[in-house]
Amino acid sequence: MPAVTELFQKTSSPDPSLEEVRETMLQLGSTLSQHALGDTARTSTEIVVTEVLNNIVEHALPTTNSGWFSVTCWRQAGCLRFEIADNGISMPHNQLPAGLPPNIDTELQDLPEGGWGWSLVRSLTQDLNYQRVEPVNTVQFVIPDAPETALEDEMQNGA
Repeated sequence: MPAVTELFQKTSSPDPSLEEVRETMLQLGSTLSQHALGDTARTSTEIVVTEVLNNIVEHALPTTNSGWFSVTCWRQAGCLRFEIADNGISMPHNQLPAGLPPNIDTELQDLPEGGWGWSLVRSLTQDLNYQRVEPVNTVQFVIPDAPETALEDEMQNGA
């Protein structure tokens, strides 16, 4: 069985804000910069985790008085595994949004401002899963560590 190492864990303060999401992302980025990751994995992680946390703070937690989120990241051979949890309201119908991109076949002034988030999350992750066990929502996913890392290593080592 491949070794699994916990790289990052953080639980927010009660009633976190978008500023705390930003701080969490800076801390996660700092932690991940200490590990050899491909550029694609690092960028995908930033996009996906930021999108999930922003959605939690903006949509799931505003109705609670003592909301929180947590982020845990593990490194496993060839990937990063994430679990993001919160105690906000559940996803509609207890399932992740379909993640279909918004219709862009329209006039420039009519283009949608939002609606891209879950499409990006679905396209950048593997094994995306959502579960609600009262009173906690949990989203789990994998970010592959891009093959360019192995290719770069080969090129540097003259293979």
